[in-house]
Amino acid sequence: MENESALHLQEFPPEPFPEPRSFSMDRACSQADGWQAFSRERWAGGRRRPQRVQQHSRPLFGPRRRSRLVLAGFAIIIALLGALTLWLLGTAIGSALAESGPLEPAAQIAGNEEGPASTAKADWRKGTVPNLFQRDAQWASISYGDGTIGTHGCGPTCLAMAYIGLTGRTDKDPGAMALFSQKNGYIDAGVTSWALMGEGARLLGLRSQELAASADAVLSELAEGHPVICSVGPGDFTTDGHFIVLTAADTAGNVTVNDPNSIERSQRTWDIQRILDQCRNLWALSV
Repeated sequence: MENESALHLQEFPPEPFPEPRSFSMDRACSQADGWQAFSRERWAGGRRRPQRVQQHSRPLFGPRRRSRLVLAGFAIIIALLGALTLWLLGTAIGSALAESGPLEPAAQIAGNEEGPASTAKADWRKGTVPNLFQRDAQWASISYGDGTIGTHGCGPTCLAMAYIGLTGRTDKDPGAMALFSQKNGYIDAGVTSWALMGEGARLLGLRSQELAASADAVLSELAEGHPVICSVGPGDFTTDGHFIVLTAADTAGNVTVNDPNSIERSQRTWDIQRILDQCRNLWALSV
């Protein structure tokens, strides 16, 4: 039995346990496998090719982009409408100012700019009061008071109209009358003083009489052919102070005005009482 057992053991030796692999060997194998993969990639292209990342395309006009474009379009339209409105408003204001003309001496156009044309000197004659305008380029730039005849010369221009209509003489146009006013001291606080229409007129050989603000008194003087110079306050002719000349009256009591600052206001008739309500003083001139 012992021999048979021994023989059996010899015939069937016990299977030895497999030798365990060390951790270092596994790591080495893993590194070897990685090196082989890297070598294959290197031989394939000379270097490792980066993995291509798939990109998602964005639509050219998405909802957000469309909304921004719409808002931008509205902003451009609003800006254009605003510019058009400002242009139309400026044009309307410019037209209104051009039609109405300046309202006060200090706001008148500078004398070196082209002004309205006065009655030609060849047409000056006794018995007819000419229309003379202080902004006429012939004398507008001449220095007077705190400015020029074009800006402050309504007083001497009015006296020149009355002087020419009463005498027919041509030696005292608005430029010469302004020099006469300054030389004789008829300027107060940079503008024409009332003394020019009284004392100054008498120095020129005219008769001057102050009038009450009465329609009967004014119409009576005009009927005699005597021009009436008025100093007016804020109203139809000025926002500060101004001189005008009343030259004639019709049977309805309407008067003709020679305004040295406005062609338009000189080409119509005015209700006498409307004028008197704006007057500060009046002088009837005669020879």
